[in-house]
Amino acid sequence: MRFRLFGTDIRISFLFLALLCAVILIDRTGIVVPMIGAAALHEAGHLFCLWFVGAAPKEVSLVPGSVQLTVRGYPTTRQQLLVSVTGPAVNLFLAVLLAVHCALYDEQTYLPFCLLNALFGLFNLLPFAGLDGGEILLILIRRKKGEQKSRWMIRLITVICAVLVLVAAILQTVYGQTNYGTYLVVLYLILSVLLKR
Repeated sequence: MRFRLFGTDIRISFLFLALLCAVILIDRTGIVVPMIGAAALHEAGHLFCLWFVGAAPKEVSLVPGSVQLTVRGYPTTRQQLLVSVTGPAVNLFLAVLLAVHCALYDEQTYLPFCLLNALFGLFNLLPFAGLDGGEILLILIRRKKGEQKSRWMIRLITVICAVLVLVAAILQTVYGQTNYGTYLVVLYLILSVLLKR
């Protein structure tokens, strides 16, 4: 599916839509739809920041596991940092806003969405390949180490952390407390290293 929004081509792959529908249909926790909302707000933060700094993307492709951007002009280092920070900042700002609302009105309705946004924002700030934190770290060390060496360092950090998380997941399973979310994090980290250019 393709359409145009604010001069940007939006392409949504069939596999992305199929997986999204399947996940929503099999979800019994009710957490998938709010998670999709948090992810959509996160990506909207990146996109609006790109438009704001004058580096509107030529194309945005929604594919399983990621959002791929093709930019017209490459933003400056400072603009790249701002764009990378904006996604997690949107989630964390919304989390704080909802937490204040819950505290002021003694209402717990929005608390799960508040926590979800906080976790989503903080997770994306981790310095791993495929996450905003990894992109921020890459931008910061690229000047001194160069493009190729800095990307190699980010991948190495990601692989080491993936192994540590995998060991923790296996230990949890051995002690009878299997957490499939931990295995999903390991899978995501490994795929982000393999698929990231």
